[in-house]
Amino acid sequence: MTYDQDRAFIALADPTRRAIFEKVAERRQSVAEIARAMPVSQPAISQHLKILKEAHLVRDVPSGARRDLFDRSERAGAAQEMARPILG
Repeated sequence: MTYDQDRAFIALADPTRRAIFEKVAERRQSVAEIARAMPVSQPAISQHLKILKEAHLVRDVPSGARRDLFDRSERAGAAQEMARPILG
């Protein structure tokens, strides 16, 4: 397993980050949109997103005055393939 794969699995080990990742995988969203849909504060969402970005699972792009987040599907697919033997 590579360092990047380790980081992806560590990032997705947290249930809140998995929920955020699933929301972002549905469609591009701002941090505020994600925070409204989650039972945690916006600063907490930002911290979780930082970890997901460092694991290269999500990225953000400028969209006017805000930054939209979306998944990096190629990385998500690779993580799912690696987890398949573990998760069954």
